[in-house]
Amino acid sequence: MTIGVLNYGFGNLYSITKALKFLEIEFVLIEPGNREIMNCDRYILPGVGSFEYGIKKIKEDSQLEYILEKINNGTPLLGICLGMQLLFSSSTEGSLNKGLDLIQGNCRPFIEQTNFKGKVPHVGFASLNYKNRDIMFKNILKKPYMYFIHSYMIPMNDFFKGKDFHIATSNHGGTEFISYIRKKNIIGMQYHPEKSQGLGLELIKNFATIPHKKFK
Repeated sequence: MTIGVLNYGFGNLYSITKALKFLEIEFVLIEPGNREIMNCDRYILPGVGSFEYGIKKIKEDSQLEYILEKINNGTPLLGICLGMQLLFSSSTEGSLNKGLDLIQGNCRPFIEQTNFKGKVPHVGFASLNYKNRDIMFKNILKKPYMYFIHSYMIPMNDFFKGKDFHIATSNHGGTEFISYIRKKNIIGMQYHPEKSQGLGLELIKNFATIPHKKFK
């Protein structure tokens, strides 16, 4: 088992690779053109920064079609922070940009939300509220606290209440947003599990060890 950490130049690689080393999980850094991508049985897409820059760098990768084909065939993918946002259909950050569209939904700024009363960026620990319990949260508390730093998010709405999704939400300034989502083998975490102490490390370990067939 080897995790491929996708490096497009906008991820906080130090913190995620430090966590993987601490957990003694085998991984390789995958940069565009790196043939080791073929030896990986799951991927992590970390990210910080703007959606516009991130999706541009991803779409420049000549191996993107290969990665998407593997994901379509069941290889687990974990997107963290910006990496999660890039899994969705679009974002208005910078300008309107299309995402990978692996999960339908649109990324929006907190400040555009009706009756929003918080500060941006949203920084610090906040609780996760499960809409439906997921295998990724085995050995995890009922309402764990995770570390966030972001100004854009995926607003929670009725579309995400279908059976295809496993979801947890969080609240900032009166706005409920998706902090965790899984659609089969595609997983997104708006928070940083690698910066969320023991519970966050447990999530990373679960992602690394849960068999592929459990994500179907």
